[in-house]
This record gives sequence, C-alpha cells and structure tokens, in this order.
Amino acid sequence: MSVPERPRLVGAEAIPFQWQGQDYLRISSRDGLTREALVLPKTATLLLQLLDGTRTTEEIKRAFEQTYFAPLVEGQLEEVLTRLDNLYLLHNTRRENKLRDTIDEFRQATIREPSHAGGSYPSDPDQLRSLIDGMFASPGGPGLPRSSPKPNGRVGGILSPHIDFQRGGNSFAWGFRELVDHADADTFVILGTGHYTSERFTLTRKDFRTPLGILRNDRELTDLIARHYGDGVFEEEIAHRPEHSIEFQVLFLQHLVAARREIGFVPILVGSFHDTVEASREPVSQGEIRRMIEAIRESVSSLGRKVCYISSGDLAHIGMKFGDPWTIDESRRAQCERADRELLSGLESGQGNDLFRNINQENDIRRVCGFPPTYTMLEVLRPESGRLLQYDQYVDERGFEIVSFASMAFYTS
Repeated sequence: MSVPERPRLVGAEAIPFQWQGQDYLRISSRDGLTREALVLPKTATLLLQLLDGTRTTEEIKRAFEQTYFAPLVEGQLEEVLTRLDNLYLLHNTRRENKLRDTIDEFRQATIREPSHAGGSYPSDPDQLRSLIDGMFASPGGPGLPRSSPKPNGRVGGILSPHIDFQRGGNSFAWGFRELVDHADADTFVILGTGHYTSERFTLTRKDFRTPLGILRNDRELTDLIARHYGDGVFEEEIAHRPEHSIEFQVLFLQHLVAARREIGFVPILVGSFHDTVEASREPVSQGEIRRMIEAIRESVSSLGRKVCYISSGDLAHIGMKFGDPWTIDESRRAQCERADRELLSGLESGQGNDLFRNINQENDIRRVCGFPPTYTMLEVLRPESGRLLQYDQYVDERGFEIVSFASMAFYTS
C-alpha cells in the first residue's frame, strides 16, 4: 500500500443510497480510473472528510473518536485507506502514474469508448433499442416517431436532460421526437454539461462508440471551431472519457437519426459559468465564451453545414445531497417547480440573456447545471422561439434531493 503519511482523498464521487433500511455511500472514481467501487456506511462521511491531507492517520482516528465518542475498530482506518488506494482515490505516486497513463492512452485513441454501457443502460444493442423505444411508447412518452419522417428544418436545437434514464427517460423522448420530426441537419453539435472539466470549453476529435455502433465526429467542423477559438480546447480532453452528458444524447441520435441517414456530430463539453453570476456580468461579455460562440457560428457558416444543436443539461439540484441544510417537503417541491417553470417560460423567447437574467436574479441558488450549455446554444443559434415539451422532477422519497429537468425545442422559422 502506498498511503502517504497524511492521506488526501482525491477524484472521488460519493453517491448515497439505501439498502435494507440502512444508509450507505458508494465511492467511485470521478476520473474513471477504475470501474470498481467501495461501499461504506453513511457514518463514514466524517472519515472521508478528514482525509484532507492535513492530518496523520493517528490524528484522523482521534478526530473521529472526539465526534462519535467511540474509537474506530482496530485496523478499520487502514483497511479503508487500502481500499481507497486500490481505487486510485488517494493522492500519491501510484494515482499520478495511473492518471498519466490513462490520459496518454485516451489522447492516442481515435475512438471514445462507451463509459456507461452495462451500467446506466444495457450493453446489448437490442435491449438498448427496446429501452429507448419504451421511453417514447410509455404512458408518459410522446409516442414513437414516424417511421418515415419528412423533417421541415424548423427545429434548430433542443434542450435535453442528462439525468439517468430510469428517472428521466420520458423527458429525453419528448425532445428527440421533435428533433426527428422537424430537424433536417447533417451535423449535430452536442453541448454537454462538463462535470469533470475546469476549462470553459473542451472539444475532442474522437468518434464515439456505443453498443449501437460508431457515431462519426465531423472532424472538419471540430478542427475549424478549435482554430477559430484558439488555444486550450483540447487541454482537458480526458474529461470526455467518463462524461455521460454527451454519451446519452449520442444513443438517441444513433437509434433515431443515424439509422436513417448519414450524420456527423461535434461533442463540446461546457464548463461552469458561475463566475459570470458572481460578477453579475452576462456570459457573452467574457472573452472565452464570446470566442466560442463566434467560433461555432463562423465555422458552421463557412462550411455550409446544416446543424442542429443539442444542449444536454438538467435544471435544479436542491436538498441535503447538494449542501442545503433542509429536507424536501411538498412546499419546497412546489416552490422549485414554480421557479423552474418561470425559467422555462423565459426560455421560450429563445434569448440567452433572458436565461442569464433568471439565473443571476436568484444567484443560481438552485444549481441549474444546464445553464452553461443552454446559454451557449441559444447565443449560437439565436432561434425565433422556444417551446416547452415536457417538465418533470425526481424527488427523493426521503426528502434528500430534487433534480428537475425538461425538454424544449427551439425553432428557427
């Protein structure tokens, strides 16, 4: 074991869950360095918080005992540290070597392999197609798309969620039904929420493989966007490796569009815009954001591409899971829905500045993760109007969290 004297937890994602009436944490690698996970009782939350690199193992044990008035079982901390180290979740040479090798391997690859097949969705192609079709055909869905659609080109973009399919599948279907029926694009630019990048924008030239095949990256357009934008868009390309926000949209494009005609796509991860909210300055006034908006617009125009945009983003994230000091009750749920619908109503104007004003007015207190990609899409597309297709919420039965999401279509004529 290569545990340092003062262990520091890094790159970890902790997801709470319940099993047989008990609360647990599932600890996994945010960087995707391993698919394995560690399950700990929720009481281990303090133990994980103490792994901040400032305390020795003996100091960690004492701090834990002072809080719970009972010592850790002999050898328990050492066992947890060993298992975290096995998952490359401790800051040490072993993790750094693994991360470097993973980054090098990803950079050399021409294809981005699926990160969530067999977990978030089936790895069997037929089962996956059946899952997607079920989102359309279920009672809460929009119905299956026409077998031979004749798109009129009115839809220039959609807002699509990226919540897991079990909780939000029907919402995906509403946006993609409108896209299939009305978008005649040959290239789809997917603006995905970047959960693993510190950069404002991150591109990749890689094709994406899923159980449904390979979706071709429009590298000519990708490279032209990168050239117009300038340095930095490939610096954190590794962030595409574990990201689900783009992968989920690719599945729908493959099943519903690429199965009918040849298409390409451009995957762009969009990082945080929270600094623009803190400064109360519209994002387009920031150099990096303005440059990307102009780079996409100019590149699409010069190549003459027919493009449809997909913003992959959810809405509110509230509750104790996200740091709020209260549990969810019906009053808070209804309050969240009212605020969401006010935001979505503003989006029907098709104006990015209306979205920013809404987010800025409440200081992004509801943590709307779809704000950056949706703002970028609207400023690039400049649609005539938008229309809400479906809205929903996932409400944790214990009142621990709400995640809300929606599907919208944006029209150019």
